[in-house]
Amino acid sequence: MDTIFGQLFNKRLVEFFASFLVFLSIPPYFVWGYNYLQLFIICLFLFLSFSLNKQITKQNFLFCLIMFCLYSYFAFRDGKNLIGISATGLLCFILLFPADYLSRIVDKFAMIYSIFMIPSIIVYVIVVILGISLPSQTIPPLNTLKDYYYIQYPFLLVPSGFIGEMFRFEAIYDEPGVVGTISGILLLLRGLNLKKWDTYPILISGILSLSLAFYLMLFTYVLFFQSIKAKMVTITTLIVFAFYFYNNEFVNERLFERLKIENGQLVGVNRTTGTIDSFMNTYVTSEKFWWGYGEKYAQRVVNRGGASYKDLIVDYGILGFSLFVLITLIKGIKELGMSRMFVIFLIIFIFIVYQRPFIFSLIYFFLIYTSIFYLKKLNSH
Repeated sequence: MDTIFGQLFNKRLVEFFASFLVFLSIPPYFVWGYNYLQLFIICLFLFLSFSLNKQITKQNFLFCLIMFCLYSYFAFRDGKNLIGISATGLLCFILLFPADYLSRIVDKFAMIYSIFMIPSIIVYVIVVILGISLPSQTIPPLNTLKDYYYIQYPFLLVPSGFIGEMFRFEAIYDEPGVVGTISGILLLLRGLNLKKWDTYPILISGILSLSLAFYLMLFTYVLFFQSIKAKMVTITTLIVFAFYFYNNEFVNERLFERLKIENGQLVGVNRTTGTIDSFMNTYVTSEKFWWGYGEKYAQRVVNRGGASYKDLIVDYGILGFSLFVLITLIKGIKELGMSRMFVIFLIIFIFIVYQRPFIFSLIYFFLIYTSIFYLKKLNSH
């Protein structure tokens, strides 16, 4: 390394710290409540990354510029202040860095995430399975959309209403869907590689989250991309799991009941509230449908407590939503072609937009676009 910063610090250490910043952006409970945390994390991440990467290709610069314009427009429509617009625009600078660098950040992020899952799983087993009491305290929720507090154990959160009961594994985050989505994406990106030690904590955490998205992602990947042997092992495991837990009221309610079909759709597809579903019936015929309401109207008014791609359509209109999807898919096709890797990226993209449509969050922006570069690197090998 020939930069001043590179002469002072080891390259791997800098990359590890940059990866840890991505991990903090999820965010775990121990960084809740800090004002402008995301802006600080983004700025520090960019500083560290630029210290290691001086060369910027024209292709990366052009894509960054396009996304900067789109995201700045979204931030303006949201009514964000200057700091909010700056944080949103700065996100796009991540796209300037080389695929090799971003791929290494993904691997180190996966390792850090896996390390934190290990004590979380252990504490979950002690508290939930064995019923042993551990020191704890009550903490407020991450945001005002939650109307309950959390019981905080070491490396584990439990919603206050579930004291003394079974509950889905959410590790150090505010809900199980975070664990299910991130675990599923990391497993798909890294090819469900059981030769890597950090695959196992990620896999176990996803299973314990009872996240329908996780199970669907994993099943889809194994069905289409794994060997016959892997398919047989997975199907056998699922049959044993279903047989063993089918009479378990908690697992049955949280997972199996959600796999039933009612009114033409999965019962477990519940990322929206009834309010936004009925709102959409009239919204699609209104003038607002094209440009949206802005001002975070979906979360404030029609889908409070929910999270769905419909939020993006309500806030930015069908034009804004379509532009976001189109630009992302074109980038994916350009980098990956119509290949197996593109299909994997498409699965990841669909599940993020459907399950966690927080496109201004560093973690989900990072997972969407670094997935393209990570898979491109795998494709080249």
